[in-house]
Amino acid sequence: MAEDLISVIMPAYNVQAYISQAIESVIQQSLTNWELIIVDDGSRDNTRDRIVPFLKDKRIRLVTRENSGVSRARNCAIQRASGNWIAFLDADDRWLPDKLEIQTAVVGKYPEVGVCGTSLETIGRDGRVIHSFPSKDFFGHASRPLVAGLLSIPLSSGLVRKDLFDSAGYFDERISSYSEDYDFWLRASLICPFYRIGKVLIQYRVDIDNTSHRIGDKRRDIVLNVIIPRFLKEYGGSKYVKPHHVRRLRSSSYLNRAAEQKRLAWRLLWLFRSLGSCPWNPAVWQTFLSLLLPKRLRCMLKRVLQRK
Repeated sequence: MAEDLISVIMPAYNVQAYISQAIESVIQQSLTNWELIIVDDGSRDNTRDRIVPFLKDKRIRLVTRENSGVSRARNCAIQRASGNWIAFLDADDRWLPDKLEIQTAVVGKYPEVGVCGTSLETIGRDGRVIHSFPSKDFFGHASRPLVAGLLSIPLSSGLVRKDLFDSAGYFDERISSYSEDYDFWLRASLICPFYRIGKVLIQYRVDIDNTSHRIGDKRRDIVLNVIIPRFLKEYGGSKYVKPHHVRRLRSSSYLNRAAEQKRLAWRLLWLFRSLGSCPWNPAVWQTFLSLLLPKRLRCMLKRVLQRK
């Protein structure tokens, strides 16, 4: 694996404030055998001007297109890629310097792996770390934990064997920006094992202008009502995934909606829906306790649990 070229795919649309940082995080990788394909998807700001100075590096290429959505932009770049492995980086995110080196070591050790992801930390507009989310390593067949919401592969962390796109298909351009990465992970999980590195190796930017924040409800609806049913029926996922895995995902979705509600009544409504979908989801009970118990008592319970 060490000698294989990695093609880094970066779609860009109106990201003049951040794209230089994203490109620099690729250039600063300890592993240097990569090419970077940037697709300017019809940006209307100065994104292209930010990209041009980096084109002096012969490893970096720019493709300019009319705006047609992030899925089509990624698919366009994948078809132009020369590497045996495809890595994804959104133009407002960043990689830590040893990201590619660590991933290539993993897929070199486990050649059956077709998808390798990592954990993340969130950063703000100013680039400062907000929260870090390290986790345990995961290795194996990923369909069940993906559907149950127990395994997450941030797209900007993904390293994918290129020939997997021939067997699993490309990003679905009909659901561009609506969890198209999750749809691809599910299809890929039927073909090969996954490895998720527990170490934090990417920085995901949390911005009020991010698409994922504006259309969160729409994305969740697409996942529950389009992506999951299609995965189970059309792609044969029902052979591996049980109904209780889907109920767990629905419960987590409702729990996320509850967290976004400002009014207590609406928050409780979504919590009850979450509980009805999966009564054994511990996260729901923890949220209930946080709402019902006084803050001082919650702190006392937390200290007691930490001593055990």
